[in-house]
Amino acid sequence: MELIKLIFLDIDGVLNSETFYKNKSENELFKEEGYPLCEIDPEAIEKINNIIRQTNAKVVISSSWRLGRTIEYLQDIFNKKGFIGTIDDITPHLRYIGNDNTVPRGCEIETYLNDNFEYDIKTNIKYVIIDDDIDMLLYQKDHFLHTTEYDGITDVIVTKAIDLLNQ
Repeated sequence: MELIKLIFLDIDGVLNSETFYKNKSENELFKEEGYPLCEIDPEAIEKINNIIRQTNAKVVISSSWRLGRTIEYLQDIFNKKGFIGTIDDITPHLRYIGNDNTVPRGCEIETYLNDNFEYDIKTNIKYVIIDDDIDMLLYQKDHFLHTTEYDGITDVIVTKAIDLLNQ
C-alpha cells in the first residue's frame, strides 16, 4: 500500500508573519504585487518547497484562505510565488455552532482524514499540521508544528516536518 504524506497548511502566521510585513514595507518589489500575492512570503514558500522536495508530500489547505476560493485559484497564487508542489485539496469548513463557539481546526482536519481515507489506509498516512493557531485535537499533538505570527514558518519547523514525514 502506498504511503501518503500530507501537509495541512495554514497561511496567515505561516506563509506571512510580522517579520515579513516589516521587511515588505521596506521593499519596493512587494508593493507592486497587489493582493493576495503581496500576502505571501516567497521565503516561506521556499521553506514549504524544501519540505516537499525531501518528502514528496502533498499540501491540503486548512487556512481560512480556502473559504470562497478554489483549489485552482490557490494553486495559481502559490505558483506565482515559486511553489513547486501540488495543492491536493482543502479541508472542509465546519460551521459555527452555538454562541460564537467555533469548531476547532483539528476537527476539520479529522473530518478531512475520515472523509477521504478508509481506516486501513489511514495507517499509511503521515501528516503534519503547520499552523499558528492551537485549536488542534489532543491526538494530533505529535503531528502539530506551531508557528508564531511573529516568525511564521522557520527552518526548525521545516526540519521537524521533514523528520515527521520521513519517519
